[in-house]
Amino acid sequence: MGLSFTTGDNGFTIDGLTISGANMSNAVSNITIKNSAFTAALVFSGGIATNANILIDHDTFNNISNPSCTGEPARIHVAYSSTQPIGVTVQNSLFSGGDTDGMQLGTGLNVFNNEFTNIKEASSSDCNHTDSIQLYSGTGAVIRGNYIHDNDDGIVGYDGVEHVTIENNVIDLINGRYGLELYSDAGSIVRHNTLRYATTCSYAPCGVIILDRKTADPAGTDTVVQDNIATSVELNDGSTAAVNTKNMLHSGASGTNFNGIPVFVSGSAPTTWAGFKLAYGSPGIGAATDDLNVGIN
Repeated sequence: MGLSFTTGDNGFTIDGLTISGANMSNAVSNITIKNSAFTAALVFSGGIATNANILIDHDTFNNISNPSCTGEPARIHVAYSSTQPIGVTVQNSLFSGGDTDGMQLGTGLNVFNNEFTNIKEASSSDCNHTDSIQLYSGTGAVIRGNYIHDNDDGIVGYDGVEHVTIENNVIDLINGRYGLELYSDAGSIVRHNTLRYATTCSYAPCGVIILDRKTADPAGTDTVVQDNIATSVELNDGSTAAVNTKNMLHSGASGTNFNGIPVFVSGSAPTTWAGFKLAYGSPGIGAATDDLNVGIN
């Protein structure tokens, strides 16, 4: 079945259904969708308040594709921009297979403890550019505790990003392209993430954190990048970080960043989020700005 919630709709719980797409707009509130399987996109098309109390929990968004690029570009699509985050939390859910983005966020919501896997373009001629999470501003989003692996791209924002918090995520894209890229960022926080190093990605070593910009857009400013495990932190085309400290890098560290090769509790190639925690005796133990381990905790 399909779902549509609009002006005044309040107080619904959807549990255990197969959902062939859903739309929410115009001051809906107090809605929970849980334990359900989406076969098409969930779209927020406008007017969602910061206190809307909408919860998407333990759902699946699997094998959703858009081969003609005429439908929704993402499984969860906040299809408008706003300077305020919206009162939506997506948690404990699985985004797997298919060539649409996991999420496209025109403004912010909470993205907690989800898994994004095998989200890839179907071929080299696929009209989609497939990302796990793509931010179109995404103002105020909080992206925390997610396991992003075996996809084409990780967490990216190419058209301006504002005041997003990205923390405690694992990004393991050893055959992908870009792990964490923010263009023309304004004041976001990137901390305690673990990006796995490898040399098998398409354009550069895997596991890089990049601050950059498009030619026509302003340079990013005031980003905080700290306490991460990454291959490197790259500041390109005039984009700057207000804080760039205590990141454990594969090589080339300078300042208060430092070089180190992590030893994970589940060995060199973990297959769970928790497996990427640092093992006892690993470089980076207790080395973060908050005296915790660098990377995820």
